Amino acid sequence: MRKMLFGTISLLVACGAVYAAEGTEKPAVTPAATAPATTVPATPATAPATTGPATPAGATPAAAPPAATPATTPAATSPVTAAPAATTVSLSGKWSSNLVGDVIIEQTGNKIAGTYQYTDDDDVTQDGKFEGVIEGKTIKAKWWQRPKVGKGEESRGDLEWKITDDGKVLSGWYRDEGEKDKQDFNLER
Repeated sequence: MRKMLFGTISLLVACGAVYAAEGTEKPAVTPAATAPATTVPATPATAPATTGPATPAGATPAAAPPAATPATTPAATSPVTAAPAATTVSLSGKWSSNLVGDVIIEQTGNKIAGTYQYTDDDDVTQDGKFEGVIEGKTIKAKWWQRPKVGKGEESRGDLEWKITDDGKVLSGWYRDEGEKDKQDFNLER
């Protein structure tokens, strides 16, 4: 009867269920020569942290703790090692460009917004902005700019950057709206 009860508890633990019973005062007891009675109650308490195959349904209580310990170690280290690989570098901050001097980028999730200011060939200060989306290692954005003071036409277009693995360089291009020709537009920290 006790083996059936322990087998049922092991099956519930293997399925990921949390089992709470009022009759825990009388834990399954193994022979004194095999294991002390205190190790058997510890098995159900630590078993929810292990995966299903760690404690087979027909296993004896003395066999469950050694099987649970090796199964816990790989499961605990796998997500921890995978998490840093999924983390991306924040692109927020000040960048230097090959065209317009300093560019300020603000990143929120997979969206970016940026501003820049430069003086064109006619000695007119241009205020520029862009907004875009990060898709994997690529940024796709729309830009627009206009003279800071006075009247003048607004320019606009699209741009695309590739993000390096270290997140310190954005290399790509921009083009004016309606144009096919692309111009290099690179940023670095």
